[in-house]
Amino acid sequence: MRGFGPMVAVALLGVLGACAGGTVDGSSRDTTPGSIPVSAPGPAASDGPSPPPTQGESDVRPLRSDLALVNTRPRDTPFDSLEPWIDGIGYVRAWGGSRAMVTFPTLDAVPQVLLDETGRNAFDVINEDQIDGLLALQQAHGTQLVYDVNVNDQLDSQTEFLTLLLERGVDIAMLEMGNELYLPKFAKGDTSAIGVTRAWTVDQYVDLLRDWGPRLRDVVPGVPLYGVGASHGSTDAAGDTTRRQWNESLFAAIKQRPGLIDGITFHHYAGGDASGASDEEVTVGDAEFAYLDTFGDLPVAITESGYRSATVTEATLNRAEAFWSALRARLKPGDVFGIHVMYNPSNQAGSRAMSLYDENGRTAVGDRVAQWLSRW
Repeated sequence: MRGFGPMVAVALLGVLGACAGGTVDGSSRDTTPGSIPVSAPGPAASDGPSPPPTQGESDVRPLRSDLALVNTRPRDTPFDSLEPWIDGIGYVRAWGGSRAMVTFPTLDAVPQVLLDETGRNAFDVINEDQIDGLLALQQAHGTQLVYDVNVNDQLDSQTEFLTLLLERGVDIAMLEMGNELYLPKFAKGDTSAIGVTRAWTVDQYVDLLRDWGPRLRDVVPGVPLYGVGASHGSTDAAGDTTRRQWNESLFAAIKQRPGLIDGITFHHYAGGDASGASDEEVTVGDAEFAYLDTFGDLPVAITESGYRSATVTEATLNRAEAFWSALRARLKPGDVFGIHVMYNPSNQAGSRAMSLYDENGRTAVGDRVAQWLSRW
């Protein structure tokens, strides 16, 4: 395997991208009972006075709502054997999930706090074979990259890597500024948890968007920058309240500085618990999609979603499709639907039931996604 940085072995987690219960990775909550809606009212318009547009706001290339996004981890994904291909997939997210926050372009970029974690496999270093795989997929199927920016890295390291991707010919469609920074593990700065190298607050995140945005736009002109929004339910539980506060603070910063970001990403999971250990039917009412309205008319990209189950049966496939349909119906024109996960190794049982491909080829979930996308 040839590389511009060494590949560091990592322990494969039970849940790819550290997906856990509720609507987001790393936490759990119950969904509110209710029927899955066929359609839903559109999002509210942005309010309040706006200063003049800033750099990049009017120059970005919008994403296409008729193409689906799929989350991937290139280290684990055999891009040359994803057959038969699922037509309708246009965007590939990499290096996705919580591991994106501890995946670095070179060993030199890895912070000391991760190098000191000798008792666990704490980080990844990207190698050229992974880039080759993304390029092969791009050439075969016309996919574009949604790059999950590692905001735990240094800006120079990330801009140099983006420059390398462009030089290699990677077609970058969007930059997603981090992954699920609203989770308690980031607020606590719990470096024993996957993806964490330091503590994060929403104010620190806004400062990073202000500092990094202009440089990133210079490197990848025309490519939209999407911020990290927090999906939440309709309850007053602590987790839902914390996520609302994250969204409110981030949206306030966007209204003060239009063009700070060009869109917002969310993750939404339904079904069983974090491990997929339950096949209990869970319905999702419209109140569970209210988070989509938080950022007014800002474009939304669902960069992770899925229906968790312990096994894959006709019943769970029907529930999964109903969930995908309900979520997509709630999106507005210009929004993008995405799903987790492209490929799942056999030793990562937690995401096994959501994988579109495995070592045997396209899975039953992949077949159902292919059928569903063909009806878009």
